[in-house]
Amino acid sequence: YRPFNPQTLGLVYCVGPLGINRKADGEGEPDQERERFVYNDPQVFLARVFDVAANVMKCVEFHNKAAEAGDRVEVIRVPVISGGTFMNPQVNQTQVALALLWGLESGNEGTRIELMPSDAMREAYELYRQDVLPSTYQSNTKVEKPFERIVVSRDAWSWCCVGARNKPVKSAS
Repeated sequence: YRPFNPQTLGLVYCVGPLGINRKADGEGEPDQERERFVYNDPQVFLARVFDVAANVMKCVEFHNKAAEAGDRVEVIRVPVISGGTFMNPQVNQTQVALALLWGLESGNEGTRIELMPSDAMREAYELYRQDVLPSTYQSNTKVEKPFERIVVSRDAWSWCCVGARNKPVKSAS
């Protein structure tokens, strides 16, 4: 059963990292026990966003390898994960979206990615298209090297079809 559209395969739900001890509107107050799950270090928080995105793509690719032709995921639509209520207050949404894009590409083996529209996603995508890497990112926030804990190498990335980006990069396999 595929509601709304015969091409809809399903929903990949993930929980992004907590950058602050908050709950969504209407969920009440967070308890102190939850504090142990918060990534207060902005570099670690962004590295966890990267990890979540990479794991989402690895799950999709794992599914696609095992699925029959009509049941493969061809396109995923992605919002900014952990870029709102739960975002670490020392980073901005564009930085979260950029960590997300790098993570998606690091685990991608050819699935097309559609980005949910937002100003932060557009800004991150422009940086991504300009080949900005964690090591070359120029911070405009109080965190001097926000991506220091994320290590990506263009040589190790697989090809990704994000929007208009059409230049393949060498795969490590």
